[in-house]
Amino acid sequence: MRHNIGWILTFTILSTCYPVSKQASEKQARTTDSKEWVTLSAGYPEERNGLTLDEWADTVFYVRLQCPGLTDDCQVHYLDSLILTYDNLMLKAFSPEGNLLYQLPNTSGCMDVLAEESAFYLYNFEDGTIKKYSLDGKEQKKIRLREEMDTYGRNFVALNDTLFAISMMNVGYNPYELFFVNGEGRMVHRLKNREPFRPQNNASVHNSVWHHRLFRIEEGCRYYPSYSDTLYEVRPNTILRPVLTENKITKVPLEHRLEYSGQHVNDYIKESVAKNWNAVRHFETSRFCIMEYKAGGHNLSLSNYLIYDKTNGKLHRTNNRLNLALKEAGRLHFGIFNDYDGGLAFAPSSQSGEYLVMVNASKQQGGQETHPHTLFQTGRTLGGKNYQVRSDVWSEESHRQQLTAFFRDFDEKQHSMLMIVKPKK
Repeated sequence: MRHNIGWILTFTILSTCYPVSKQASEKQARTTDSKEWVTLSAGYPEERNGLTLDEWADTVFYVRLQCPGLTDDCQVHYLDSLILTYDNLMLKAFSPEGNLLYQLPNTSGCMDVLAEESAFYLYNFEDGTIKKYSLDGKEQKKIRLREEMDTYGRNFVALNDTLFAISMMNVGYNPYELFFVNGEGRMVHRLKNREPFRPQNNASVHNSVWHHRLFRIEEGCRYYPSYSDTLYEVRPNTILRPVLTENKITKVPLEHRLEYSGQHVNDYIKESVAKNWNAVRHFETSRFCIMEYKAGGHNLSLSNYLIYDKTNGKLHRTNNRLNLALKEAGRLHFGIFNDYDGGLAFAPSSQSGEYLVMVNASKQQGGQETHPHTLFQTGRTLGGKNYQVRSDVWSEESHRQQLTAFFRDFDEKQHSMLMIVKPKK
């Protein structure tokens, strides 16, 4: 199931982390200027709405989990012998067939799996602990952080068994944005905040989980600072190096972000849509870098995608607009159009190595309720009119038959769906 990656982009190291001491901890990181990493400028050519699932997916398959009610944005790690999900409340472990094996409570935190997949970690930012577990769910080690950090969301990776990276929830409010902690819970490196800012007293934090700042791919760990233009590799020697800089998508300006301005969420959405301000998160595989963006980062806005192909340098843009879908096609295919097996459009929400995962059917396809079987069979009703959600195009008849068989035995009251895509290499 796992494959070695034989091709890796070469980039120049960006030295941005440093040991913590009275003098060094307060210094801003040095930046080595170089042009060797990929830069997608405003004038970089792109193809619009031209990349469908069949063109970039090597394999698409589904798993029926014996558990209802998984959140769309829960973390998923797909291992050879285990499927782990974490939804900010409970870690659940399933067999490859989707049978529930065990579960571990962990309110307010996140999960990561060691690169060699020998163990996993649960980080709890409320009590400041990192717990190591064997794959059978037995606790092996507990690390208590020696310093208090105001963290939240999908912001933790285990670089190895003795070094962990943790990013901050509010990139403009705190003095530091990225921490490195050792196996004894001591702070060994930290990155000073590049965007210091003091918010209003009534400011509220919005949609922190979606931003997906720290995540793991087969090549290593990645860090994407909130509303930044650049994606970084996090190296085990606590060095960051740029992987890709994208400045084609306009980010929400610092002073206008909801968590700082204290705006009402509806006003924030209107302003973001009117001025084309977006929040962005990244997914990356050995061949593709996917930049998902939506207005302001709000849950109710539709996601759009830039997909960069490392092998040929081509950039594809996928636009999802409700008014055009209703007016021109009369179909709701929000995400990446699924002509692989004729199923629901693919909207990645989690990543496990080379595998990209959509949980349930994504809120952007199903509104506030996620019922993948209903969406597949009957579509979605808006304004008293029914719209088709599944595609009527498939690359092979066998693919369509497998998907139809999957939904035939799917019970929305007992099951959750994983749609797993392995992109081409």
